[in-house]
Amino acid sequence: MVLDEDADKATEAKVRYWSNPKSWEKTDKDGKKIEGKLPVAGDTFTIEKEWNMELDLAETPIFNKIEIKGILRFKNSIDVHLHAKKILIRGGELGIGTASKPYLKNGIITLHGRKEEPTIAIEDQGIEAGSKIIANLGKLKMFGKKRSFSVTRLNKPCTKGDTEITVDPKLDLVKGDRIALAATSF
Repeated sequence: MVLDEDADKATEAKVRYWSNPKSWEKTDKDGKKIEGKLPVAGDTFTIEKEWNMELDLAETPIFNKIEIKGILRFKNSIDVHLHAKKILIRGGELGIGTASKPYLKNGIITLHGRKEEPTIAIEDQGIEAGSKIIANLGKLKMFGKKRSFSVTRLNKPCTKGDTEITVDPKLDLVKGDRIALAATSF
């Protein structure tokens, strides 16, 4: 067993791989095993308290709601894209990389849904959270590639209406980054 240092709960040492139906087996109240099957589009399901689950799929279907009571981690060696309408981390942990082994692939969580869809009600907390949400009542840990964010000057002046700017080519920029320009004069 692995003991979570921040919460006195035991989590199994073995890793359950999301892509393996046996990872989804459960035991009912009478101790009988219930055959596991992979979650499919539209499902609502739970990563159980003692589970140590690794998401080893490149792309998931869109799930209605994922409740995380155990541990759910992205597989470190592949790009992972998790799709869900609602994710509730309820005493468990959602992890993407660790401080000692950052996630260096592309990890994406896309939240789907519409404003008018049902919200998450957390009765014992007296909370009603929105739809299209990650509600965290546990741990959410994300460690990725270290980036060197810095301030620089434009290499050439730009004016209103310009569609391109020239900056230092040594900047650590990747697709999707946002650049803020501050005026130097008015």
